[in-house]
Amino acid sequence: MALTVGRIPSYYRDVFSHLSGSEGGRVNRRAWQSLADTSSLPPALIDKVWRACSRGQDSIGQDGVFKSLALIAVGQQGKPVEDWALDAYADRELPIPELAPLQKTVKEEPVTADTSSPTTFVYRYHDLLKLDTIIVQLVPEKKGMVFKYQEYFVESKVLRARVVRRFRDFAAFHECLLNRYPYRLVPRLPPKKVAASPLFIEQRRKALRRFLLLIRRHPVLRDDEIVRYFFSFSGSEVAQHIKERYKVVADESMTNEFAKTARVGLILRIGLILRLFLVIVVVDTCYQGDGEQGRQSKTTDIVNVTCC
Repeated sequence: MALTVGRIPSYYRDVFSHLSGSEGGRVNRRAWQSLADTSSLPPALIDKVWRACSRGQDSIGQDGVFKSLALIAVGQQGKPVEDWALDAYADRELPIPELAPLQKTVKEEPVTADTSSPTTFVYRYHDLLKLDTIIVQLVPEKKGMVFKYQEYFVESKVLRARVVRRFRDFAAFHECLLNRYPYRLVPRLPPKKVAASPLFIEQRRKALRRFLLLIRRHPVLRDDEIVRYFFSFSGSEVAQHIKERYKVVADESMTNEFAKTARVGLILRIGLILRLFLVIVVVDTCYQGDGEQGRQSKTTDIVNVTCC
């Protein structure tokens, strides 16, 4: 339950800013415990405060930190560590607990992506928000003279772009991504439906936003030229332009640096096999008059020399 009574002291905000490490972050049990342990309260009471504020989660947000500080303060005053004990502060500032200086407590360090490995993708929620935030909204009026269709306002905060797209534009964009990245898990599009209900249209809008979010927060897809073109092109007939521009685009296996390394190794192995095969053919031709044992002995000698 969030803290709903009393005025928040500036000390509470300082504690949250110190422990969370960033605006809008969360505080894990270890960082919070390092501060709560300096309150001189019994471990059982400290554990009770954490359970009352975390509600079974492994971290707490700003409200949870504020509430825990208030409960620690009333506990230090010898009062029950209960929500109702805070009702006495309904019209005044909440109590400030006696704790160690913040510099002596553990500060929550932000978790960022480990760029040393292309397969590692470790982000906290506020780190994901920094990658991009996507907004997809329905255009109020449908378009089309005979067959009506729905359009969407699509906005990217990081790219600072706001364009209008219809569902077939999403479909063309999705098809190009599949051709470009045939060996990656490209997110699926929601289904298309004729004479869709308002509920279906709203659910599809949310699904389209989720689709774009997954792409813009993907470590590889988000920087692709196709993605930037989809968010930046402002002309008409978007689907046709996307297909014409990227219909002959090379798939990732032809351009990725790791794929290039793998191809070089494969070519070298094939070349070695062909050399061995040619040597055996030459030896077999030159020594047809020898017995089987003689041919095998000479072949082995030549192969060894060739491999060296």
